[in-house]
Amino acid sequence: MNRARSVLWGIASALGIFLALGAWSLASPVGSSPDDNFHLASIWCGQGERPGLCEKGDKEPWRLVPHELSIGLCYVAQPTVTGKCTEEHLVVTDDMVPTKNVNSKGLYPPGYYWVYSHFVTPNVAVTTLAIRLTNAALFAALTVGTWFALPRRLRPVLGWSVAVTAVPLGMFLIASINPSSWAITSLAVLFPSVLGYMCTTGKRRIVLGALAGSAALMAFSSRGDAATYAAVSVLAALVLVFRADRSFLKRAVLPAIIVVAAGVATVSAGQVGSALGGLSTTEPVGSRSMLIVQNLLNLPSLIAGAFGQTWGLGWLETTMPPLVWAFVVFVVAGTVFATLRWQGWRKALALAGVGGALVVIPMYILVSSGVLVGSQVQPRYLLPLLTVFVAVALAPSEDAALTARLGQRMSAMQLVVGAVLLVAANAVALLFTMRRYVAPDYLYLDPHIDWWWQVGPSPMTALAVGALSFGAALAMLVASCARISARAQEDGGQRRYEASAST
Repeated sequence: MNRARSVLWGIASALGIFLALGAWSLASPVGSSPDDNFHLASIWCGQGERPGLCEKGDKEPWRLVPHELSIGLCYVAQPTVTGKCTEEHLVVTDDMVPTKNVNSKGLYPPGYYWVYSHFVTPNVAVTTLAIRLTNAALFAALTVGTWFALPRRLRPVLGWSVAVTAVPLGMFLIASINPSSWAITSLAVLFPSVLGYMCTTGKRRIVLGALAGSAALMAFSSRGDAATYAAVSVLAALVLVFRADRSFLKRAVLPAIIVVAAGVATVSAGQVGSALGGLSTTEPVGSRSMLIVQNLLNLPSLIAGAFGQTWGLGWLETTMPPLVWAFVVFVVAGTVFATLRWQGWRKALALAGVGGALVVIPMYILVSSGVLVGSQVQPRYLLPLLTVFVAVALAPSEDAALTARLGQRMSAMQLVVGAVLLVAANAVALLFTMRRYVAPDYLYLDPHIDWWWQVGPSPMTALAVGALSFGAALAMLVASCARISARAQEDGGQRRYEASAST
């Protein structure tokens, strides 16, 4: 009976997550995620040169691709232009146009583009929706699968860290064709799966090892910086469970392989090499010391930007109402602050390491490029590592007090309040994203539709389904975390009793 209930619970959770992300998949037209003209062309060229799909240009790095792939540029930086302008571009013809916005120089890892090149059809809109929905399904399947593979005490580490950092940028990117979708998904799963792998035995350990390897492969295939973050995540997990004995060394072989592979993937990524060398800029360069100080003072806007503050969605132009980022920042900051108590050197070192990476990596790129926050580095680059930081804050540590080894526990009231704020923020963010492309002058969209998909639910129906599904998924997460917390409290009391009785 318990197994059947768990299966139903898992299916319901995955369905809720998928439907919530599915609404985001429909919320914007083709070409709406950052640099989509580049990513679309790179997907079409993911298997190399193919007649009618990707043909060699006059010189490197130029390629000939279907004319529809430049579609995103028709409304970019024009807030009053809806997605309707894409309709004339989506007419299927045999016209091929030259572009150098393609991954022919290996700026991004080729894996993501190769996988989705198999999804290519003559209809760009159909291909785009298929990729978006597949990314949504991958996220739902991997997070729910990892949840059930983890021991109970580690499940909130995955669930709550993902929930509090997903809105709004994560929801938008996961359900897009951008490679950042895989970066976010893989990093969300990698840290808890490695942590669980090191703490379990038998079949559970095998499953978690397979999940960790799959997540790492996704990270290596998506973005160069995701490989760097993968190494940071695995090292943080190893620090938390470190023990100076032979059994630890044996168990650490797989994580060590992932770290080495992450290093190779990082070094071989053209994207990372460009960043380390300093990104080109036409802005004047001030003194290095002033540049460092100013960027340190403004760095929090990159973090808050992942939650909708200052930085917009899409091509950074779909602004969010302050309610969105205020609610999400409150929940994220409250979650991290609630975990801040001394739990030994392992926890301090792991948290400091990931937190340091969140500061050092963007600072290095900004300073070496001679620019201030607002140029070159975007919040989406840091979002995967931000999720890992929250997960590390929630994670237990081997050298913590006995009860703390059961994981960080939040009260039922904290969980409920946090969930309510996140549900409200997600609904508002989804509405304003739809509004940007469907009917910019209205809040109730259905009577005023200027652009929408030719098939599927109406905008307001998609909004309702997405918002309610997100709420249902969070309700199941809160209920599960509350049960785990109650059971952990009982186990902790029993262990304290046994420890005191033995003395």
